[in-house]
Amino acid sequence: MVIIDLTPDSDDATRSETLQADIVAVHGLFEDELETWTHPRTRQLWLRDLFPHRRLRTRVFAYAYRSDILTSPGQGNSDSLLAHATNLVAELCAERQLTETSENPIIFVCHGFGGLLVKRALVYSCSKSGKGVEHLRSIFDSTFGIIFFGTPHNGIEKETLLLPRYGHTPSPSQFMLNLLKGSEMIQEIQDQFVPLSKRFSIYNIWEQLESTIGGGQAHIVDESSAAPPWDNVERCGLMSDHSGMVNFKSPADPGYRVILEALTRYIRLSPSLIRSRWENARKSIEIERQREVDDLLQPRLQQLPAHNTASANKNEWFVVPHASTNYFTGRAMQARVVKEKFRPISTGFTAEKYRIFVIHGLGGSGKTQFCLRYAEQNRSYYWGVFWIDASNEEVGESGFAALGEAAGKGSSFTAGMHWLSTSSKPWLLIIDNADDPDMDISRFLPAGSIGHILITTRNPAAISYSTTGSFRFHGMDPEEAATLLLKAAYPDTVSERPESQNHRLAEAISSELGYLALALAHAGATIRRNIYTLEKYLHYYLGYRKRILSYPKVKSADDANIVTTWEIPFRKIVDRGSISVEHKDAVDLVHIFAFLHFECIPERLFRISQHEMDKNDLASFPDILLVQSTWIWIRRIGLLFTTLERATEIERFASVYAENGMWKQACALQRSVVEFRMKHLGRRHESVLQAKRSLALSHWNLFDVRAAGEIQFQILKTRWWSRPSVAAWMIWPPWKPDYILYYQTLDDLTLTLWLAGKRDKSKYTGERAVQGLTKHLGPTDPRSLNAMFNLARTYIHIGEQERAQQLLGYVIKVRKLFFGMNHPDTLMARNELGMSLCSRKQHMAVAETLVTNVLKVRKRILGEEHAYTLWSVNDLSKVLCGRGRAQEAVVMLEEIVPVVTRTLGDSHVGMLMTRSNLARAYFLSGRWSDAEETLRKLLPLIPPDHPDSIHNMCGYVHVLIELGDFEQAENKCVKLLDTITTSRVLTLDHPGTATVAQQLAHIYRARGKSHEEASLIRRLPIAGMPYTIKHLDI
Repeated sequence: MVIIDLTPDSDDATRSETLQADIVAVHGLFEDELETWTHPRTRQLWLRDLFPHRRLRTRVFAYAYRSDILTSPGQGNSDSLLAHATNLVAELCAERQLTETSENPIIFVCHGFGGLLVKRALVYSCSKSGKGVEHLRSIFDSTFGIIFFGTPHNGIEKETLLLPRYGHTPSPSQFMLNLLKGSEMIQEIQDQFVPLSKRFSIYNIWEQLESTIGGGQAHIVDESSAAPPWDNVERCGLMSDHSGMVNFKSPADPGYRVILEALTRYIRLSPSLIRSRWENARKSIEIERQREVDDLLQPRLQQLPAHNTASANKNEWFVVPHASTNYFTGRAMQARVVKEKFRPISTGFTAEKYRIFVIHGLGGSGKTQFCLRYAEQNRSYYWGVFWIDASNEEVGESGFAALGEAAGKGSSFTAGMHWLSTSSKPWLLIIDNADDPDMDISRFLPAGSIGHILITTRNPAAISYSTTGSFRFHGMDPEEAATLLLKAAYPDTVSERPESQNHRLAEAISSELGYLALALAHAGATIRRNIYTLEKYLHYYLGYRKRILSYPKVKSADDANIVTTWEIPFRKIVDRGSISVEHKDAVDLVHIFAFLHFECIPERLFRISQHEMDKNDLASFPDILLVQSTWIWIRRIGLLFTTLERATEIERFASVYAENGMWKQACALQRSVVEFRMKHLGRRHESVLQAKRSLALSHWNLFDVRAAGEIQFQILKTRWWSRPSVAAWMIWPPWKPDYILYYQTLDDLTLTLWLAGKRDKSKYTGERAVQGLTKHLGPTDPRSLNAMFNLARTYIHIGEQERAQQLLGYVIKVRKLFFGMNHPDTLMARNELGMSLCSRKQHMAVAETLVTNVLKVRKRILGEEHAYTLWSVNDLSKVLCGRGRAQEAVVMLEEIVPVVTRTLGDSHVGMLMTRSNLARAYFLSGRWSDAEETLRKLLPLIPPDHPDSIHNMCGYVHVLIELGDFEQAENKCVKLLDTITTSRVLTLDHPGTATVAQQLAHIYRARGKSHEEASLIRRLPIAGMPYTIKHLDI
């Protein structure tokens, strides 16, 4: 770390009597102290080559530091920022002291992370006012202004962090994760800097162009983070990307002129203000030194001896959920502080009120384990130790009710509270997991003054309940963290020396786990069970964490660290499930536990063996469960639905799976519910029909069109005969039912007929559904909107684009009003509007914007591997092909093929759609061999009478023509034309029919078969039109 003087002729320009100010430039991460400010083409380093140093009598420094220490996995953590900030202050202070310019104004110019470093350095400098370090405060006192270029004041987006930007690391380091929006480090820097910021002139600059990184584009730091709406702060956007915003090629650059004006103004205004601050600072130091002298002259009060007498109380009650872990390590200092705060403790002691100590911090930081160990070590001081889980009010009330029942006072919340409130003996109450910010914790504080209360919470505002102190738990001490990891990994091994290889590996792993106690315990268990060795753990952990970070629900670094340490052993169990029934059962068991509160998992589950299960008469179980081997654990834990109420519970399980895109699991449960209800209620009961409808929708999402259609036709037939009233029969014509549920079934059928390629029938049912639902419910009802959307989708595929766009425009308008822009239904309509524009080859830029925005939102909300996200990728590829960017589409589709294979399977219709679009992209890129191979494998999997088969076959024929295989092209074309004319899958005047006819005529012409060509033209005159690739749309 070094200060580099960039000022030309520095000996003359930096004499203290002529120098006006110092400019200090601080670069960001993955950057160089000189290259950051150098234009890549002209090689102009503007701070040295363009800036008018001599005229403005200014010295310019560039601060160099090793950012790789922060960004390399296993090295950097949130505490590293303070170390770098300390060095910046020390280096800059030394440079200015040696040149006798300590009181000259400072203007910082910062890029990206460099701004966070400067903010932390100023906070550190401000705190140094004691004797012996007061010279370090000179940096704070001398700073006049700061120009922040793209500094992430509020953090960066997770999607930006995951861009393939830095190929030398498998995953973002723990330090990089601490830069995420909402992270504790970002918030802490902001909280510390805000009270000081009013002393400085601040200019926030943001990038207006996206950076291109690894094939993707994004703002590295968006405007909301780079230029928050602070009071009395200048802000400006530069027409450049993140790296280009800090280098200028000439004085005429608009961005340079903005910065030059600001620096010139700061240099002109700063001397008088900084002189005034230094006069005040010297007065403050004199006052502080006089106060220190006065304190030394005061007589010292004798320190009272610590109260170490153990309580004579016999512990009669020790009600805690479980023992602390054997691997608990550290927090000894915090335990001593809590013990001191709670003293004295003896029978008959009176105080004004009970003492409350609050421990707050992130989940997984060890709050609960600390309280368990504290209770175990200090139980002899208390008549009773009690534990209340306050994860929500109902659970908390039931905890006090259990205490009241155990004491024989009654099984109610008030009974338990009264018992503790009236106790004359000292007790310790631990209120755990009081995380809900809306919960009134005071409800759980017994009256009286004899008790001690420990509260654990993630909510920092809960410290307002404290009467004697609080702690914030985050990561453990690095040394304690490494010790905990090794103790959990090797419980039978003596402690490793700090210089040992194992200890160094443990330190690197602990750093990447954020020193979180829960994550360290999980990692230790993974190593102990030989899932991964200590040497290999960090490598695999980083890869898993990068994938976990892509999940929409993982918002912070700490969430990612804890979830990843769970994910690693769980994935091993999943992998072994393919060869071991026990492992498969374990996976199902974990899935079931996810639906239960941890205190509600039945203990008997672990006592029921497979042997006992096999002894049962399985004939006594409902048939619907006997065929579901996947759900054998549901039978084991007693979730059998021998009643209709239990069937409803299982139906809810199925709906959760369906909402999360796990349609196979949903389908299995829904089929069971349908069979059970039909057996007990009959096939015409409304709850049976609703269950069937849900089952059909799951089949549809699995692209099992035949099964979905059969079920929906059954429902339609039942609704035709089973009308809700006699009046429903008194209509004309009577063979056309006119009630809501019938029209809703027609709407469901519209969707399935569309997917099956039976577009004319889909149009008929869709128009009836829209007309009927609008009549009965009005045009803004969600069911009416859904019918309009499904009909619009059909219109798109039969070429009625104008009608489709009218419907989609209305649907989007109403759904945005009622549901919001990012609701799944609104996203679906926005996506289809984009595809409608694409189909018409109109407003292609608008189409791309619509589909791209939907894809981004789906990635964020649903995840990159959700079926609907993959659908959006396919649609975007079509738009890119339509805009002449087929190669981009190829890259995009090739990336998701492995994902579709893994999540949906090779035979799934979603895979067929992906390969079809990939063939289209190959086709338009001129990659004929790749297109031929893809289409040859694809065509046998598509039903021959489906319109998509016609389109793909057209493409295949053209590929064969391009490859010169006219014989095979002719055979395929003749068969295709026969299929169209015999099955009537397309009309004779359909553009697809014309394309096939023109292809065949072109082949005849190329092969010299003029007689066959003339015969074809007489049969289909459209075949006489010239054939070009522009007429082809596969």
